Amino acid sequence: MRNINLDIPAGEFVALVGKSGCGKSTLLRLISSLESSTSGDILINGEQTGTIDGNVRVLFQDARLLPWKTVLDNV
Repeated sequence: MRNINLDIPAGEFVALVGKSGCGKSTLLRLISSLESSTSGDILINGEQTGTIDGNVRVLFQDARLLPWKTVLDNV
């Protein structure tokens, strides 16, 4: 991944689409601070990230539903 610039307005839903292995999950993990970057900066609202931000949400494609809970409880 090189020179990625995203400006996502508050409240927007964004989907990253690309072929397998192109770095979609890595980018999401970096944005959500689940992984640390080796170079570059990740800014959220103009501030450097580094700790998990409660305003950042990531939904990975693996099923993580709890079958004993209702749909609403799983959300």
